[in-house]
Amino acid sequence: MNSKKDTDQKASARTPKRTAKVDHSKIGLSTGYLVRKTFRAFTRSLEQRLAPHDVSLSMWFFLRLLWEHDGLTQKELGDELGLTQATTAAAMDVMEKRRLIERRRNSVDRRKINIFLTNSGRELKTVLLPYAAEVNKAALAKVTAAELSQLLELLRRINGSLDEDYRPAQK
Repeated sequence: MNSKKDTDQKASARTPKRTAKVDHSKIGLSTGYLVRKTFRAFTRSLEQRLAPHDVSLSMWFFLRLLWEHDGLTQKELGDELGLTQATTAAAMDVMEKRRLIERRRNSVDRRKINIFLTNSGRELKTVLLPYAAEVNKAALAKVTAAELSQLLELLRRINGSLDEDYRPAQK
């Protein structure tokens, strides 16, 4: 039988011992700033590859989700991307005009609208998805496999901590 001391030791082995002490007032040491700067570098590289296909970054994110989960509701798409319903609806309008998606009333719940890729939307996957691999390859050119594994784990933990910290405004 495990003692309380054994249980506490196992728990502390899984939990970082202390929060890193960094002077976040210096912009070059700000985790948020560096993550944002990295995100902008990723998006800049991807946008330049998408531009010849007249696909915006916004459209790209919706396409990525639909390539993996065709038929999500408009609300599910917006929620997954952290967008308002109005922003999602506007993006769907553009994508529908471009004949990349079609909207269908949900047969079970008529209030819901499911979004499905058209053939054109599905065909873009083979053209556009390799660009994500190119951008990642460029970004990770000076990163080892072990470093990447550690980075992904750290980002997951940071996201988890921020999810725990988030408190939506009360209405």
